[in-house]
Amino acid sequence: MCHGSYHTPEPYQPFIEALGAQGITAQCPQLPTSDLTKLNVGDQQHPDYDSPPPQQGYPQPTEDAVVLERILKVLINQGKYVVVLGHSSGGFVAAYITKPEFQAKVRKSEGKAGGIIGIFFECAFLIPPNESIHTFFQPKDGSTPVIPPWTVVHVSSVLICSRACADEA
Repeated sequence: MCHGSYHTPEPYQPFIEALGAQGITAQCPQLPTSDLTKLNVGDQQHPDYDSPPPQQGYPQPTEDAVVLERILKVLINQGKYVVVLGHSSGGFVAAYITKPEFQAKVRKSEGKAGGIIGIFFECAFLIPPNESIHTFFQPKDGSTPVIPPWTVVHVSSVLICSRACADEA
């Protein structure tokens, strides 16, 4: 699970435990971009978000990806099939870490077991490649953004997933 900005793994624990009760292993590591020990907020019990940036700068999403890729490699090398959950801004990282070498379809073509079989975007930002939140939601030409063409909205539920995810289902 890729939690969103300003989140910790703690709120995900009941969900992780419920999945565990069904025999499904789930993990939600603390991601560097939301780790208060790395954000220069002073007292973690009463954080001051108006403090200046840390001297070495803020952690970046690529650092989150390193943490998650480490977990993915272990699971996938054990032949496990994985669904990556991206919540809020964690959707960026979830999409980023689903590289071809981790995808089950690619691994199967190489004679390997395991891999990512889908991404579940939970209230996540879905931003097209080469865009940012700013450029996508506030285009310079003033136009209104539309749902990216690479998404499929399942009207019978509240699930929006990438076309690749829908094709696997």
